[in-house]
Amino acid sequence: MLRMLNSARLAELFRFIASGGTATLSHWLTMALLIMAGTAPSMATAIGAVVGAVMNYLLQKAYAFRSSNRHRFALPRYVAACVLLWLANLLLFVLLHRLLTLPVVSAQFLTTAFVALLSYWLYRHMVFIEPGIANVRNSSD
Repeated sequence: MLRMLNSARLAELFRFIASGGTATLSHWLTMALLIMAGTAPSMATAIGAVVGAVMNYLLQKAYAFRSSNRHRFALPRYVAACVLLWLANLLLFVLLHRLLTLPVVSAQFLTTAFVALLSYWLYRHMVFIEPGIANVRNSSD
């Protein structure tokens, strides 16, 4: 039983990574196409980030976590998680780069790894958990 649970969790984690990677690529592709069309890079990345966030929500919900939640339950939680993750990214990057003086690439690599782990935890325990079973699921983890 424990082996099945671990393999199921690993499969979910793989789907989470694949979904996030696909969403990131959609962000970058949108940004690149907009820049090639003459859009200012800052506007292009802002629009790309929204496209990536929408893609990520849809993929995480349907593919990674296979959630049957209604959008009215999951979407506000996803938006709240995105805000929290954005703040975590900013604060940790500033801590690592400015206060601990790590180079930009190192600081962002560590930040991205932490934010990815945090996002998996938030999505699994807050966003795509079935309504009404949050207490049951959290007590078994």
